[in-house]
Amino acid sequence: MFARDAGRLWQHHFQAPDSLSAFHNTADQRAWIPTPYFGGQSSPGTLGAWNAQDYPNIAPAPVGMRDWADIRAFSEHTKTNFGLRSGFNASSPDIQKQIKVTELGKTFYGLVINWLRVRHDTGDLDYKNPEQMSQLTGELATIAADLFGNAFGMDPGQMEAFIRQEFPQEALSRTVLECGYWCDPKCRYVQDAKNRHFPAEVYPDYPEQTTKECFLSPDTENLTDKGLWRSPKAKGPNLGVNGGNFPLIHLDSLFWFAMFTGWKNVMATPKEAARAKGQQGSLCTII
Repeated sequence: MFARDAGRLWQHHFQAPDSLSAFHNTADQRAWIPTPYFGGQSSPGTLGAWNAQDYPNIAPAPVGMRDWADIRAFSEHTKTNFGLRSGFNASSPDIQKQIKVTELGKTFYGLVINWLRVRHDTGDLDYKNPEQMSQLTGELATIAADLFGNAFGMDPGQMEAFIRQEFPQEALSRTVLECGYWCDPKCRYVQDAKNRHFPAEVYPDYPEQTTKECFLSPDTENLTDKGLWRSPKAKGPNLGVNGGNFPLIHLDSLFWFAMFTGWKNVMATPKEAARAKGQQGSLCTII
């Protein structure tokens, strides 16, 4: 319900409420960027304390979106906004389009991480369990379809069909396995990090499946038996080492696939295709 409402709001140039506390509170200056390298942004960084329950904007009961007071038009952005580099002019049309893409990224990642947290807390996130991973595959496809289908005026069922038929099955499988691996409540990646070795079923093409400092430093100070923790004050484990990379890198491919599938659908309409043709037909033109 949150995904569908957020998509409808985005289509009409409104920003949905934040779906994750990491997006809502950036006072500690450890901002995490959901659309890395887009529009000159820096690397995504660590998503700290990924427990979605401390900011229940997505209600545990089936009521969808809760904090409607946070809804606002994208045109209301007038100063530095989370997720984009500082010092930009938010009234610029190009920056407005970058804000829209970043906000859709925040919603997508927030929805996925909220759902991963549900599976984490119920013990249904074992990357070695084919049935659980198969179920998670369908759930991630549905989340993406509901959000991006509504955002681009498509039937969510049509968007989900595109994801299942045209998004490479291997890429979707890698995405799901990676989510299960790093969010597994058993934190089996801790021992893998200590052994400097990734499981081949999750990273089959990684050079000898060994960890690299740029991805995960095995002797990081915040690596504990309960996972990666920023500090004793944190409410939950991190997803990635401090100053390192967010490990759910394959989610990015699903995000951009759904984004461009929606864009192509808009381009298929005669009115938008004619308008885009006169303005070079870019994604930002459509947005």
